[in-house]
Amino acid sequence: MVGVLFFPKRHPGDRPRSAMLHYPCPMSRIAFLLLLGLAVNPSSAQRLLKGTFTDELPQDRKVALLVSRGADHVPFDSTVIDPEGRFQFPIDRAGDGFYQLAVNDTDRVDLILSRGEDLVELHFTGLPLQYGIRVVSSNENRMLWDHKAISREAQAVLAATRLQRQMLSPTQVAEARALDSLEESAGVMREADLDRVLATAPDSYFAKVIGASRSIERELANGPMAIARVYDLSDPSLLRTSTYPKAVLLYLQALNANSEAMFVTAADTLMRLAEKDPECRTYMLELLVGIFSTYGPDMALQHVVDQYVVGHEAELPAGLLETTRELRAVAVGAIGPDVELAGPGSPPFMLGASAAQARYTALFFYSSTCDHCHDEMPGLVALYREFHPRGLNIIGIALDSDTAEFRRSILEHRLPWGCTSE
Repeated sequence: MVGVLFFPKRHPGDRPRSAMLHYPCPMSRIAFLLLLGLAVNPSSAQRLLKGTFTDELPQDRKVALLVSRGADHVPFDSTVIDPEGRFQFPIDRAGDGFYQLAVNDTDRVDLILSRGEDLVELHFTGLPLQYGIRVVSSNENRMLWDHKAISREAQAVLAATRLQRQMLSPTQVAEARALDSLEESAGVMREADLDRVLATAPDSYFAKVIGASRSIERELANGPMAIARVYDLSDPSLLRTSTYPKAVLLYLQALNANSEAMFVTAADTLMRLAEKDPECRTYMLELLVGIFSTYGPDMALQHVVDQYVVGHEAELPAGLLETTRELRAVAVGAIGPDVELAGPGSPPFMLGASAAQARYTALFFYSSTCDHCHDEMPGLVALYREFHPRGLNIIGIALDSDTAEFRRSILEHRLPWGCTSE
């Protein structure tokens, strides 16, 4: 160290003296002052999110910080509220994005963390959080919560006009037009506030998100690659917003696909567009698996799993691996899972052992109270009678809670195969 604490030797009779800083030479004194200046330089201070609670505190006196991943929120950090109602988080490792503070598990409030702001300070007068929040320090969050207030006002107007519209008769044309005007004004008010943010704080993170959202909507009619040009799918700060999954869904909708193969190509393109950032790439993979497993097509789902999951297990999160493992277990060509089945009044049996007795086994999932299921039964009975001699078996699996209905449907349709139910 350049400066040291020096305690001079005391002699009998000396007056007590305070510890003094001694410097070996003038140059050392200059160096020490420079180091001292660096130590108190605000630019090197730790970035903080802090706040206070008054009037009402969370039950467990804890507050959690969550980070957005698309439309989801995942844990980021947590802390304890001190006896004076204060809390704080170091946010040096927090990238630009939307976050949430959460108390009592379910009470949450949105906020923005930006590397352009070293301090975000909030004050809560009570619970729920969103009705008791006041932004003490943070321009980003002032803009966010000013906009939320305007949005709530617009939503209240829309809710009131919907209620009034329900009470109108078809002949009240003038009143209906007046309600149309009110609804339009509410939308204009909300968009005008977003225009204000873009004009007054164009370099803010909030303005960046507004611009990105508007860009993908504007380019929707120009095709998927137009969306990709205006929205950077490898930008982790956009990943921390709900606009990210929106951009991916609009990209796929803009394909106007006439074959499953087009979705396969689109999946490869989207993975390539996200690959510059590891977090974006992983989330894109999770998103595509979720979309294709829910809406199809199966060819695209199979391609994504084979191309980007199989062989890459070591670098993927456990949740995604578990999801794809379950999907692969029921994919076309996979070995079916063996389960125990039983019907009312009949002994249980294993599906695998039963299927082994026939060349082909079809599982018919139905409900005894489902009209559509009943419509399918005559055709299946005809199919069974024609192909059962050649090795086809059918097992009925009724999703029933009523034993009487279960037995009645078997008798009414004269089902010739074995039926089970839980």
